[in-house]
Amino acid sequence: MTARSRSFWTWTFSLILVASLLWAGANMHMQREGFPAFSAPAIQPETTTETHTADAPDTEEADTVPQDEWITLHGYVVAYADNTLTIRTDAGETLEMGLGPLGYWLAHSIAFSPDDEVRVRGFYNEEFEPAEIINLTTGESVTLRDADGAPLWRGDH
Repeated sequence: MTARSRSFWTWTFSLILVASLLWAGANMHMQREGFPAFSAPAIQPETTTETHTADAPDTEEADTVPQDEWITLHGYVVAYADNTLTIRTDAGETLEMGLGPLGYWLAHSIAFSPDDEVRVRGFYNEEFEPAEIINLTTGESVTLRDADGAPLWRGDH
């Protein structure tokens, strides 16, 4: 084996190793955010069934959230990291809100900086669920839920 050939194979192996590590890390991160693993489809049928009780609806699965339950908040960005936004409302309340699965947010996100002025429309379901966010400082906006409150990352819109 020549030195040139050895160098080629060393670089090839190194590139494959780095790509594999990046793929594995991204796969683990996406799984933590609720996305399915990047793998071959399961051969065995799924054995678990999901049940919902009528007295405890899950907003993620609910058909609609009545418009009279929606509110609009105005405030300023306190912190922003990955897919979590924390604002201080005009009423002085500090409110942290999830912005959907990280993969969806990274594909549809807008920029936030501390002290940016924002207007957020959404509803409460144990915690605040943002549907639309407008960064009044930059003019950017993002829609996370449809008019019924269903999350857009479900993909059935």
